[in-house]
Amino acid sequence: MTLMPGVYQLVFQLPWSSQLDFEEMIDLEGELRSAVGDLGEVDGHDMGQGEMNIFVHTASPIRLFESVRSLPGIARALPRLKVAFRPLDGDDYEILHPPGLYRFTVA
Repeated sequence: MTLMPGVYQLVFQLPWSSQLDFEEMIDLEGELRSAVGDLGEVDGHDMGQGEMNIFVHTASPIRLFESVRSLPGIARALPRLKVAFRPLDGDDYEILHPPGLYRFTVA
């Protein structure tokens, strides 16, 4: 996969149904803020339609995901986590996780 230079929106998405889910998302967002360093900038989160999303702006979405996937909170969430990216000015997402997922949307 070859990426054109620019800025991408990397999205970490989890199902949402309770206050505990919300607290997990806030913890993950904090963990990402501490870990992304020069690879990007955490741009916040949203919730709705049964999902929670954390948004990161980055020029290197694949590299950033590979660098944070072993963080404790991310590793624990991986079985439920969906991760995809798109050009900041684009509509179509490229899926990074889980393998075999063919459709990704942000409500």
